[in-house]
Amino acid sequence: MLERFTEQYPAIQAASLDQRLRKNMDMDRLARLTEEDFRKAEDFLNLMKVFYTSTLCVSSEKSPTCGQILPILKKLEAHLAVKEGDTVFVSNLKKQVWANLSKRYQNDEIRNFLQVATALDPRFKHKLDNDTIWDQIQRNLIEQVKCTTVLFQLLKSKI
Repeated sequence: MLERFTEQYPAIQAASLDQRLRKNMDMDRLARLTEEDFRKAEDFLNLMKVFYTSTLCVSSEKSPTCGQILPILKKLEAHLAVKEGDTVFVSNLKKQVWANLSKRYQNDEIRNFLQVATALDPRFKHKLDNDTIWDQIQRNLIEQVKCTTVLFQLLKSKI
């Protein structure tokens, strides 16, 4: 909605200056939109576009997505890092959004699951910095093979 408003702002501004339209409005009661307000709306849209893209990636129905969560979080963290040219409005917005977002996926069990999913996802497996995840995957596979072998031997002895 905000994106559509910023696209149509010049037309809205021109219409508000048209005397034929103004006489029906109580101009003293209308809040004025300043150029600063409009710039903030544009800054907000630019900052939030990456969240729209991230939402589309994670909500895709054609491919598994849990392996995408950590790489997306990493990109969002970089996107939300305060930069030297940021306005006070953008800087505060970035800090507040990242403060909220960084609290998510902190549970060790969930974090571990997401790291394994990312490591096993062919799109991201070489982007994982942590060798301990690969060691853990290897230990889990060895344990599963041992359990399967024992189970197979038990079943074989019963037959």
